[in-house]
Amino acid sequence: MVHIPTRGTLPARVGPQIQNMPTYGPSKMSRQPYTDPVQYELEREHVLAKHWILGGHASTVKNPGDWMTFEGHGETVVITRQPDGSLAAFQNVCQHRGPAFVSEMTGCKARRFTCPYHGWVYDTTGKLVGVPEREDFAEEHLRDVRAPKVAVGEWGGWVWINLAGDDAVPLEEGLGADIMADLGAYKMEDMILHDVVEWDVPVS
Repeated sequence: MVHIPTRGTLPARVGPQIQNMPTYGPSKMSRQPYTDPVQYELEREHVLAKHWILGGHASTVKNPGDWMTFEGHGETVVITRQPDGSLAAFQNVCQHRGPAFVSEMTGCKARRFTCPYHGWVYDTTGKLVGVPEREDFAEEHLRDVRAPKVAVGEWGGWVWINLAGDDAVPLEEGLGADIMADLGAYKMEDMILHDVVEWDVPVS
C-alpha cells in the first residue's frame, strides 16, 4: 500500500509521483550513512553548523525568564525568553575555563546564570555581568565578554536555532516556502508539549 500525503503542499508536489511509484516490497538500506563517525563529522561541519535546526517546543519558554537547553551535535545551547517576549540563545560554555554553566534542561524566572566552578555570572542573553575578584583581571580582557551567540527564531510552535550565529540566513529563508507550508499544515503552534522522551542512540 502506498501512503498518499494530504497536508500542506505535499499533495501537489509529490502526490502524483508517489501514486505512480511501483511497489517493490521490502528492501535493504545501508546503515553506514547513519552510523559512520566520519560521515557524522562531515554533516556536523557542513550541515548542522550552518542550517536551522529544532531547538525545542515554544511552549517550554512561554513566559519571560523561562529557559531550556538544547543538547545535540556536540553542542549545548541555552535558549531564554526575554522580558520583551523575544528569544535569546547562546552556547552553554563559560568563557573562563570552558565548562557548561547551565546544568538543568528547563527552568523559569531566570535572571542570571552562575558558573558553578568559579562563579562567573551571565545574564539571560549570555553576556558576562559578574566576575569574582574582578580586580585580578585586566578590564580590557573582560569588556564585551559573552557566551557565543546562537541565532534563534520562532515559527510554527517551535524554537529554531542556528549555530552560525550572526552569519545565519533568516529563519524563513532557511526553512523555505515548501517546508513551511508542509509543517504549517499541522498547526503545531496550537499544541502544548506534554512529555519529553530522550533516546541515546549512536546514529546521526
